Amino acid sequence: LYGIVTVSMAALSAYAPAFNILVPLTLAPLIVRALLEPGAAHIYLAVPATLVLGTALALGRNVNRLFTAALTKRFENIDLIEELSRQKAIAEQARAAAEAANRSKTQFFASASHDLRQPLHAIGLFAAALGEKTGDPEVREIAASITASVDALDSLFNALLHISKIDAGVLQPSFATFPINEVLDRLRADFAPQAREKGLAFRVVPSKAHVYSDPLLMERIPRNLISN
Repeated sequence: LYGIVTVSMAALSAYAPAFNILVPLTLAPLIVRALLEPGAAHIYLAVPATLVLGTALALGRNVNRLFTAALTKRFENIDLIEELSRQKAIAEQARAAAEAANRSKTQFFASASHDLRQPLHAIGLFAAALGEKTGDPEVREIAASITASVDALDSLFNALLHISKIDAGVLQPSFATFPINEVLDRLRADFAPQAREKGLAFRVVPSKAHVYSDPLLMERIPRNLISN
């Protein structure tokens, strides 16, 4: 009977009702019968049986508590894994949506810059033709300013397309050696009229230096600074 009780602590303690029924029903009749029988030998049998009964119930309760805690932790971990998987799926969907939006934006900027360049190119041709046909120096100067502004707008469209590519993470810098004065001339042509309208003096110091960099990306630095 002691062996049955000992084995039941490992086999049934996970389910407390079954264990709490089996152990008393196994040892209680032995204890009661031993107490009812006369003689010291029966007392010596009842006392250890009672100790075994109490010890078995206490150990079974502890094993049940540990098993329940482990099982609860396991289900909590399963729930946590499911929640993490769900959050990961949401994050993947958001990332895919953001990448799709970036691609759409890049395609839009590319199409828009291409469509806008056509009338811009026509304006440049008209300005060049006007400068060739007129003999008035002031008109030629205006035509040259229009041509410079057209070139600056074309550079802006290229820069806009570059920015969209930067956002999309697909931009590869195109390095070249070029005279920095070309950049300064475009900046002067773009911002000098705006400065005059605001009563400001805009002065550009010519330079013969050459720069090795991406022309469009490099020009964005002073252009952003001046416009701000």
